Amino acid sequence: MAFLCKNPSETAKIVRVSALEYDFRKLLLQYRRNCNSNGLENRIMTKNIMIVGVGGQGTLLTSRILGGVMENAGYEVKVSEVHGMAQRGGSVVTFVRYGESVAEPIVEEGQADVLIAFERLEAMRYANFLKKDGVLIVNDWRIDPISVVMGAASYPENIIENLEKTHKVYRIDAMDEALKLGNSRVFNNIVLGLAAQHMDFSREEWLKVIEEKVPPTTVEINTKAFLVGYEKYKSVMNRRCCNTAPVFTSRAMGRIRP
Repeated sequence: MAFLCKNPSETAKIVRVSALEYDFRKLLLQYRRNCNSNGLENRIMTKNIMIVGVGGQGTLLTSRILGGVMENAGYEVKVSEVHGMAQRGGSVVTFVRYGESVAEPIVEEGQADVLIAFERLEAMRYANFLKKDGVLIVNDWRIDPISVVMGAASYPENIIENLEKTHKVYRIDAMDEALKLGNSRVFNNIVLGLAAQHMDFSREEWLKVIEEKVPPTTVEINTKAFLVGYEKYKSVMNRRCCNTAPVFTSRAMGRIRP
């Protein structure tokens, strides 16, 4: 599958090896025929989150944490991993959709409220799935696809800077922060901590689910990682968003706390 690159000749060359290849439009049509004949989602607000990255970056764990927080809040949740994780280095896309009623698990282009990207090139590749007022959270990290490693293509320059021209982008060097904690594998929870600032769930709700979803021996380090993203960049988020409401709120969703 080709990436959208500034140079059209490079677009066909830069390929991320993935375990499964899907045609998004065909999948959407199939799900609409099978699951959405009653038109529930046209009447009930549903929120859409995408997590994109490369195999081995923890996208599935992140989607489980997201889904757990939303289920605990009383929403119906559907999680769908579209690209397989069987081969490390392959592109991985996970959709998390929630609301009072969710008929299909796939997010359409132009419909994602939040796009969480664990790698720059994946952020560029899937930026077109964002809504006009959607938020893009990017881990400022580079993983070369096989075509770049083999010298058949060049990794695009200034990806995040170009995305900032057309999208609301928040970047974080999560790998650097994770190394400061002594464990590079928890970078995904650092990114999630930043993304959580755009969702109307409390810090305690996130930490409760992280404790439930990660292996028991890693609860402490994963909690610290989430808090790094949640707290360290809180002042930055406040400066940029002081006049802007969260991307989606409990009031808008009709959420009722116990």
